[in-house]
Amino acid sequence: CDIIKYKHDQHEEFTALVEQYNALIVRINPGQLSQNTSPGTQQRFDELMQAQMRKGKLVWSSPDV
Repeated sequence: CDIIKYKHDQHEEFTALVEQYNALIVRINPGQLSQNTSPGTQQRFDELMQAQMRKGKLVWSSPDV
């Protein structure tokens, strides 16, 4: 288990990191990434988590919850 912090200005690097894992535990309040970040950050993060689920990876809690 590793802690990986999401930085809105390093989305591509974060994407490359999460690709290495079989499952992800996301500890962030819904909508948190829409505050004090670049426009579209929450949507990019949510889309990344949904893409991981489509690949069969487990994501807790998912953006769909």
